[in-house]
Amino acid sequence: MAKGNLKLEQNKENKKYRVVVRDKIVGKVLFNVAINHGMPLDKTMLTPSDTKKNMKPTYIVLINAVLEKGTKPQLFKIVTLIDDQKVLYNELKKIVG
Repeated sequence: MAKGNLKLEQNKENKKYRVVVRDKIVGKVLFNVAINHGMPLDKTMLTPSDTKKNMKPTYIVLINAVLEKGTKPQLFKIVTLIDDQKVLYNELKKIVG
């Protein structure tokens, strides 16, 4: 699990996109994955259980991505605030088509 600042970055030369998460304090890269056209993308919201009614819902963007070349795609869950979920999902949707 990586927790930090997320950026959607575009390479200046080849125009390809990546999602990069860096540690808030030292800036170390915790997550770095390419975003490609046709990549599976979804969003969801998890509501708190009946025993935790006072908690807020959890907003998640789901992507299937290959973390290492030659491996199968893995499901990654990006937990966000509701406004951030909308922005991130819409921007990723433009890229994956």
